[in-house]
Amino acid sequence: MKISLDIGGANIKYCIQDSNSKYIEGSIPIPSQHIFIYETNLELILTDIIKDSEIIIFTSTSELLYATKVEAEKRIISILKKSIEKNKIKPDVFLFSNIGKIISIDDYQAGCFAGGYNWYITKLYFKEKVKLNDSYIIIDCGSTSTDLIPVKNNKIMNFLERNEKKQFLYLGLKRSIVQQITNQIKIDGNIYRFCAEPVCRSCDIFFLLKELNENDYRSVSYIDCHMTALEQASRNVASLLCMDYTEISFEYIIDVCKEIQNKFNELIIEYLKYVVTDNNIKYTNLAIVGSSSKYIEKIIQKSNLTNISIDYVDANYTPAIGLMNIFNL
Repeated sequence: MKISLDIGGANIKYCIQDSNSKYIEGSIPIPSQHIFIYETNLELILTDIIKDSEIIIFTSTSELLYATKVEAEKRIISILKKSIEKNKIKPDVFLFSNIGKIISIDDYQAGCFAGGYNWYITKLYFKEKVKLNDSYIIIDCGSTSTDLIPVKNNKIMNFLERNEKKQFLYLGLKRSIVQQITNQIKIDGNIYRFCAEPVCRSCDIFFLLKELNENDYRSVSYIDCHMTALEQASRNVASLLCMDYTEISFEYIIDVCKEIQNKFNELIIEYLKYVVTDNNIKYTNLAIVGSSSKYIEKIIQKSNLTNISIDYVDANYTPAIGLMNIFNL
């Protein structure tokens, strides 16, 4: 049995290939209120899901939990090795490196895989396996971030370079801090600036606007035991304005959410336009993937963008699936 792992700071996405070459995919949240809690839970989860694996291929995007990328790499490798030691099977282990190739863990050198290269896994998978041509831009939107990946650009870039080229936004439908979307809104001609505290996240906004169901909301939210999910989300939105949610109407809270949603949508479209122009793509084909792909599809369909078509949508795709397919090429 093979397993590919995308080890993040909030969850592990995995893809298992069984003896019949059937794929089994999933995602497991990692409780991570403190780095010790994160590492303890990560080891428990890994020990369980790799127990029957003869081959392990992994990537990691958890480096922001650590002081440096090298520290993150060494800790993740150490935890993975501890998990392997608890199992009877001693698998071959591979990692996705920052040169865009899968290498044996025996060839690991400090600094060779941390840095968020899941976007390149996605690009390789869709270019080599799905055979997308150079007119395509892949939009991968999940719970935390959005990647805009031009297939024609072969350069492997770090976060700073991708930020400069507007190919990466720290925006997703669940875990983004609202002030990452906007720090103010305009309602009835009045401008209201938000407080500087991380009191509200995108999941609050999109749950109240019915873009997320309650199970999705609860999977990423702390809800006070004395409150309903609706009350908690309303409280969080009101806190942006330093208000008690009982002091303003629910209708007003929804108006605030709609303004924030509009800013979110505008950012996605702004970045997409830039990537199209920067890569000199005359007619753009879009492949939209990730857990928030259906929402991104709606944004683009409602926009006034021309010379763009949506040709591929896959809400189930994860870099773990891409990694397994690249390994099997």
